[in-house]
Amino acid sequence: MENIVELIKALAWPLTVFFLVLILRNQITGVFSRLSHLKYKDLEAKFEFEKDLDKAEEKSSSLPVLTEEQLGYKDENYERLLEIAKFSPRAAILEAWIEVERAVMMLVQDLGLKGLHRVPTYRALRTLVEREVVPIDISALYQDLRVLRNQAAHEEDFRPNMRQTERYLSLTLQLAAAIQALQTTGKVDNEK
Repeated sequence: MENIVELIKALAWPLTVFFLVLILRNQITGVFSRLSHLKYKDLEAKFEFEKDLDKAEEKSSSLPVLTEEQLGYKDENYERLLEIAKFSPRAAILEAWIEVERAVMMLVQDLGLKGLHRVPTYRALRTLVEREVVPIDISALYQDLRVLRNQAAHEEDFRPNMRQTERYLSLTLQLAAAIQALQTTGKVDNEK
């Protein structure tokens, strides 16, 4: 009888915790889905960058289908950026962003919009959206990726893993290629 009492004492807390987790699993899942930063002693994890990448990937599904030539541009640059990412994910992200800025400014030049070549890229893009040259979904993806680029540029403890870096590079080059496609057409065909 004494062994049974000791067994019940030993199992009481683990079983209580198990049943509480089982009962509250939906609420616990909700809390963890909103968690953006976790730190315990030397272990630290950030989930915000991953969530923002997920949002950007959702928005990228509305981008136009790229031609083989445009995909070649993306693939060529992707390999170059992956080499940079092996040594510095932050540098690869910043370098990829330059491709987007270059694509926006080349579109401005291609359209002969002289006043826009001296303004920041985000303002030039905003003007292109207002003039209905660039679709709003390209602008929305631009803004999301710009926020992520700013994290890379300004957050001291920014350290994405290789998978996150690869996702960012792919999205950024896809955006740059979509903007470049506007140079020849002056508009984007969103039919897939």
